[in-house]
Amino acid sequence: MPTDTPPDTAPPRYAPERLAGVVAALADRADEHDRDGSFPFEGVAAVHDAGLLTATVGTDAGGA
Repeated sequence: MPTDTPPDTAPPRYAPERLAGVVAALADRADEHDRDGSFPFEGVAAVHDAGLLTATVGTDAGGA
């Protein structure tokens, strides 16, 4: 009988070695967003994927 496993809901772990790549990705599209007044959804996703949104959250609260 198969069992359902819950999806991995653990927050991404902070990866400082990815910071330079995230900064470069944000900088690449900054002018475009400034001109258009558009929201950088892909930039926020990159910051989240690198674990930076939870980097300052304590481990007892689910952060890195």
